[in-house]
Amino acid sequence: MPDKVTARFKQILSELPEDKKRALYKRLSGIPADGRDSFIRQFVLKYDAGNTVKPKMNGSKHADRNIGRRVTAIVAAVLSLILIVKIISRRNDIAQMFSSLSRQTGISQSDSPESAADDGSSCENQGLEESQEPVSTDLTSATDTGVAQETSVTPTPVPLKNDHPDLSGLVIVIDPGHQAETDSDTETLAPDSTIVKPRCTSGAVGVSTNAREYEITLEVGLIAKSYLEECGADVIITRDTNDIDLSNQERANLAVAANPDIYIRLHADASPESETSGVRVFIPEDGSFVAEDTSLADQLGAIVAGNQGVNYLGTFATDAYTGLNYASSIRSFQLVMGYISNSDDEKRLTDSESQYELAVSIADFCALIK
Repeated sequence: MPDKVTARFKQILSELPEDKKRALYKRLSGIPADGRDSFIRQFVLKYDAGNTVKPKMNGSKHADRNIGRRVTAIVAAVLSLILIVKIISRRNDIAQMFSSLSRQTGISQSDSPESAADDGSSCENQGLEESQEPVSTDLTSATDTGVAQETSVTPTPVPLKNDHPDLSGLVIVIDPGHQAETDSDTETLAPDSTIVKPRCTSGAVGVSTNAREYEITLEVGLIAKSYLEECGADVIITRDTNDIDLSNQERANLAVAANPDIYIRLHADASPESETSGVRVFIPEDGSFVAEDTSLADQLGAIVAGNQGVNYLGTFATDAYTGLNYASSIRSFQLVMGYISNSDDEKRLTDSESQYELAVSIADFCALIK
């Protein structure tokens, strides 16, 4: 894409109100990566055709510099979101995986039975497809600010509990921790820190079956995304494949750019002590929501632990995690769903019904925020 178009797009983003930015994020997330350049080019042309951009007249250079810094930070986060986030329709596996669960527990299917028979989610990232519904780049439906209206995305049907919460209006970001290949390049631990850590690792390995943490977190993350969407929430997932190179800092930037009500990082840790088992929650040591997050994190941990029938090991505020340090301006939680260094936890976290119940418990927690 020409540099002039990119620069103009950045300028437009800086001028848009928050609701228009959010509509644009959602529109872009539904467009395949190879079609986004074309969309952005047409968007800029349409915007400029219907709007006269006037230079700002400000007598204070100091004020301009401060505004510029804020705009630069917003644009960087937005562009990261555009380049990385892919919201992909997933088919077949979740419907099959939960069909017996539905019969055994009496949970209801989604509101679209005909699509429930066809659609599902693949927790192993097999047979993933881009959405079959064509995405229009026609901007004739744009608002007077040039931002295309938010298009509706049909959630992938999953079985819903009869008492599922109504999460409509909530924006939730899910980050399935780790990835298939460790990236040993480094990034700073926190915005004001000189300490560096690897950008991202592949995570822990199970003690009994060699289950991989990065696979478990993605499996739970995809189920949770689908379930939360069926409950009415707008959900962004930082990755939908294991074959990705996305640093912890970049994941946090994606979350902050989305300005969510809740940001949950999913992990399945390992401990030197094999008897360590249960659920633990970490939150940022500093930030905008520290006091509130401690109480909420305790509720998250208690709900998940109770749902899974395991011990709740407590909430800890820490500056040890890059992905929390760079997301301290939003409500952020790192949920340790269990310890795969413990054979019982490993078995639980690799069981499809337990993974589904984890998604249910996350939804029950999110209802507390609404």
